[in-house]
Amino acid sequence: MAGALVGAAAALIFAPSTGADARAFIGRRGRELADEAAKQGKQLWNEHGERVTSAVKRGYEQAKGTTMGESVNGATETGHSM
Repeated sequence: MAGALVGAAAALIFAPSTGADARAFIGRRGRELADEAAKQGKQLWNEHGERVTSAVKRGYEQAKGTTMGESVNGATETGHSM
């Protein structure tokens, strides 16, 4: 992605074009990069989303089962043992 940005910047600097052409190019390239980022995000979610969801659920269930007093006492005991 960084290479694409550098290439786009170099193209704008070295290629003689009108302002309208440059704006159209930047807009088009921006949409392409945004589409690619969304595509990669969806792919990552499809590959790892279930693990993330189950980890969040486990954390929520653990937090729900612990009372505030237990959390404070556990933290205090941990601090004293250091």
